[in-house]
Amino acid sequence: MTVVLDGRPARLVRLRRSVFAPLHDVRAGLWATREIRRLRGALARDGISVSVRRPPRRVSRKSGRVVMLAARVTRATCLERSLLRQAWLRGRGTMRDVVIGVRSEDQFEAHAWLDGDADGVDYVEIHRIRPDLIRP
Repeated sequence: MTVVLDGRPARLVRLRRSVFAPLHDVRAGLWATREIRRLRGALARDGISVSVRRPPRRVSRKSGRVVMLAARVTRATCLERSLLRQAWLRGRGTMRDVVIGVRSEDQFEAHAWLDGDADGVDYVEIHRIRPDLIRP
């Protein structure tokens, strides 16, 4: 007995997913690398009023790990990384704010994270960037 998914045999569906998964990862990695490079210039020029482009549509949900790897390899700052993750998650239907906070125990320190992450526990929030600033 052959199982049918989406009108095609299940073997063919699994094969197509496994063949195109690396292509999806490459597409996500290229988007992330280009976007971090563009963000660096835009943040220096325009400040935090930058907008982030939408991620590619035809990528797998698991390609998010490749996006974070690209951020690590390009040495993205916490703000660049947060803006990138926000755009990635919004492209997947999850709306989360980027939060910017400060703390000044021994010396002044600023940090950016996504709302809901545990990163900002010791920081006082000073600004939020809503996810609707992402360009179509």
